[in-house]
Amino acid sequence: MPNRYTGFTPSLAALLLGLLLLYALTLPLLSGDLGWHIRVGQYVLDRGEVPRLNFLCYTASWHPWVAHEWLAGVLFAVIDAAGGLSALLLARGLLFFATLTVLHRLGRRLGAEPLSLALLLVFTAITLALHVSLRPWAISNLLLALQLLLVQRLLTEPERTHRLWFFPLLLGLWINLHGGFIVGVGLFVVTLVAWFRKASAAGLSSSRRWAGVLLPALAALVLMLLNPYGIDALMLPFLYLIGEQSTGLALTGEIKEWGPIALDSFFGGVYLLWWGLALVAVASSRTARQRPELLPGLLFLVMTFGTQRHLPLAALFLFPVVCSGLLEPLQRRLQRATGSRASFIRGLSALEAVPRTPFMALLVLAAVAFHLNAGRDPGFESDRLKPRAYPIDAVRALETLPGGRLFNHYDWAGFIAWRAPRWPLFITPVNDAYPRRLLEDWFTIANLKPGWEQKLDAYQVDTVFMPASSALVVTLQQRPGWSVYYDDGVATLVVRREAAPYSPPVP
Repeated sequence: MPNRYTGFTPSLAALLLGLLLLYALTLPLLSGDLGWHIRVGQYVLDRGEVPRLNFLCYTASWHPWVAHEWLAGVLFAVIDAAGGLSALLLARGLLFFATLTVLHRLGRRLGAEPLSLALLLVFTAITLALHVSLRPWAISNLLLALQLLLVQRLLTEPERTHRLWFFPLLLGLWINLHGGFIVGVGLFVVTLVAWFRKASAAGLSSSRRWAGVLLPALAALVLMLLNPYGIDALMLPFLYLIGEQSTGLALTGEIKEWGPIALDSFFGGVYLLWWGLALVAVASSRTARQRPELLPGLLFLVMTFGTQRHLPLAALFLFPVVCSGLLEPLQRRLQRATGSRASFIRGLSALEAVPRTPFMALLVLAAVAFHLNAGRDPGFESDRLKPRAYPIDAVRALETLPGGRLFNHYDWAGFIAWRAPRWPLFITPVNDAYPRRLLEDWFTIANLKPGWEQKLDAYQVDTVFMPASSALVVTLQQRPGWSVYYDDGVATLVVRREAAPYSPPVP
């Protein structure tokens, strides 16, 4: 490793990571799931316990719920209470920035040439942007990047067995933050096998090697089982994998991130490029072929073909593989290169070590100050909460109604739960919190399938909150006993009881 630089002069990596941080700070809030995570966090903070039943839906308030991402919800609720939307968006940007910073450090530890590492980092950032939103997924990405860095340090120095104990601590925390912990478990198992071989080659005794494998593995299992839901939280990811038919986990094609990736789309091209990089790395480097992350990376690439949300996981696993695969051929070419091009590339290599800490600290502090100040702008919320994803004005109108039984749009459920907490919902994006029958009933009503009116009456729905152009809204406007309470061209509130149309307050 080159020596660490000091001073305030930015390096190439510092400038690159700074630009990626600014990019993350300029994006609007992209996920409606944030709202219900905040509500879960508020529930835990208010009651001092995790929810056991679906308290968000009046239609399934009796249904058991393993809110396994409860700790992420607590973090989001605390951030929201401290600084509101501006603080939440800042947290999203810093999570994205931290993940890329850890990946850069990993690349440098692998000895990657700085210019190619910068290009790979940008490509990885583009891939992670598929889900660059504030949700437990972002925390999971950071934890996986930290685990990958830990794997590299452990396999480089296998005699330092104390590093094995970081894995149980990481997994014991991770299981309360996001279901992606199961990915960390898989990498932990693969790492133990790779470490056992490395430790044998390094001359560690048989008893020390077996203790290094079995004791941390047992500790990891115990710490994960200590989560508030016990074995149920540990088993939940497997229910998603097998598509449990008795719950709403049987997802439909209308939930885009669970659908197949379109190869003719932008991210389809990104997907194919990852295949190309992985194959080139494996073909050109024996080191890349021996990386423990290779098999999980290729597995998630295959899974991405059917479910596009796996692409960021594939990118994270393949990052060290591609770094290792590009290292050897690039070094050979640089050794043979002559002239100004070689001098330029070698100059960049000499310049880079790690991001210069003082400069990066100042950059982050400046970003925090600027973003929190920007949050005081009256137009900040409407600029960062796009109407088609976050119907702010319609929720304000909903809050003026006395309450009732709401039939809500699937994509807006989290936002309604967050900003109109006294309104229980018909359905939420938490598909394991209610039976599959409820998901089917929602589709029947929303799409005017046979029997939709009878189901609407059976659930005693008196308020409908749906997109203005939806078939349900258009049809109900023509039904006696229903009237439009609010409509802004994006969202429409239709009420069963007689109510005067809502008039927004004059600013």
